[in-house]
Amino acid sequence: MSQRISSLSISPWMDSGKVFSPNKQLYAEFISEHEVCQGGPIFGYLKINDDKIISNCSSSFVWSDDSKFIAVPVWDKKRNQLLGLYDVKTGILRHLKSKAKGRFFGFFPYNKPYTVLELSSFSNGIIKGVNSPVYKPIAINVAIEEFY
Repeated sequence: MSQRISSLSISPWMDSGKVFSPNKQLYAEFISEHEVCQGGPIFGYLKINDDKIISNCSSSFVWSDDSKFIAVPVWDKKRNQLLGLYDVKTGILRHLKSKAKGRFFGFFPYNKPYTVLELSSFSNGIIKGVNSPVYKPIAINVAIEEFY
């Protein structure tokens, strides 16, 4: 049985949740499959009005304030996360990698992947949340334009 969520932030460790869109015409429901690793965040799929739409995602998702999009972290095969943007009208899921910079061995530049995303809000085209909410949290602010 799914738990109805009323707060803005859903923990990546929550095993189920159902959230209505701001216009109350749709709902999204997360169904867990298993933990990514022992004690790690939950891995599962997201449904909109009983239709499975996004696999390999986290439970921490948010609706846009205009009910046109859902932002959801999606796991890749290496257990890193991409930020996903699902367009409810077209059914297109776009992915965005982290833009945080790092260096291998202090010399070789690379983009640090997201580790665990906890999304808190999605308004005026800006997705807000925290990367790594438990260990060294870093706030993220991603504009919808970055997906295009």
